[in-house]
Amino acid sequence: MMYRLIFFLTIASVALIYPAGNKLVIASGAPGGTYHQMAESLKEIADIENISTQGSSENINLVTKREADFAFVQLDILIHLYLVNSLVSERVKIVTPVYGEALHIVSKSSTLSVSELSGRRLAPGANGSGTRATAEIILNSAQVTGYTDDRSSLGEALPKLVDNRLDAVFQVSRIPEPSLEKAKGLSLVSIPNDTMALLEGGYLPYQRKIISSKEYSWVEGEVTTIEVPTVMICHNLVKSKTSRQLKADMIFYKTKLARKSNAWNDFAPISQQWIMKKYEKYTFKLP
Repeated sequence: MMYRLIFFLTIASVALIYPAGNKLVIASGAPGGTYHQMAESLKEIADIENISTQGSSENINLVTKREADFAFVQLDILIHLYLVNSLVSERVKIVTPVYGEALHIVSKSSTLSVSELSGRRLAPGANGSGTRATAEIILNSAQVTGYTDDRSSLGEALPKLVDNRLDAVFQVSRIPEPSLEKAKGLSLVSIPNDTMALLEGGYLPYQRKIISSKEYSWVEGEVTTIEVPTVMICHNLVKSKTSRQLKADMIFYKTKLARKSNAWNDFAPISQQWIMKKYEKYTFKLP
């Protein structure tokens, strides 16, 4: 009897937070991608409309214009836009850290370095994607110039790499990236120490990440790259109680959500509180 009462009160309180007929609109990513799957899984706990997008840059734009209430985005892209775009700083706030992603720079050469990418044929990511924005930051930091810019997505770019029509492909994603798990004849490109020092010492939230054969069986030795945090954001006009409740529900129903998208297994907002502390000086108004 007590269990039924608690269950009824829980459902009633959620109904007050998420009124019937008022969908929460979430900008996610490409169908089949991690962000899209995570947004779909949230339909298990709330009334969600999941908008397919190209990724972080488009998601931030949609939230800024209030065409979406919430979105999953890479934190580096958010911080950059927060500093250069007053509309983003006025209208967008962080709801919670989600997990860390890694930059994969994929090549067929086992000796290629980021500093050697000038003049090469590169696929830094599709237009509007967080991968592309991060790749441009890395390439600029390493002073890479004169490259041929292929704007294909990962799924389109990998066959070109295999067929020797590209020299390197960029992708920011969780480890393991499904399309790379069983790759053959490929290597990961390391970020050199001087570029890494610039990235770690800058204003963006980059941390050193080592990838080895523990993550991908085909990787030789240790590859140095960056970890990029993913966060959930919302528009400043979303009620604080709504964003707080959604965060609480994501924590409480983590196991349930993980049955729909295994990315939720990496959801660890408490261990990533350094994000909230480090970027408090950028005056994000947290819910």
